[in-house]
Amino acid sequence: MADHKEIQQLLLQMVQLIVDHPEDIAIQAVHEDEDRTTRFQIRADARDVGMIIGRQARNAHSLRILAGAMGMKFQWRYLIDIVEDTGQNRLKKL
Repeated sequence: MADHKEIQQLLLQMVQLIVDHPEDIAIQAVHEDEDRTTRFQIRADARDVGMIIGRQARNAHSLRILAGAMGMKFQWRYLIDIVEDTGQNRLKKL
């Protein structure tokens, strides 16, 4: 099994470089061993979600391509979800 913590840390560093409020970024990894899949949920403040997604979703697409390429190396599937933290204990999945 690949070291998911390293990939999670790399994604965190990349996303923090994109946004205005890097201290509000959190990434949670959800593993599904039977499917050999890990889903990374990127939680961000509502003010930064647009920057993570990018114009015409280019940033989000690029993050997903990188995650897919890393997964091919480790024969594991990495998925990325961007979740908006609305600040009222509600999360909006994008």
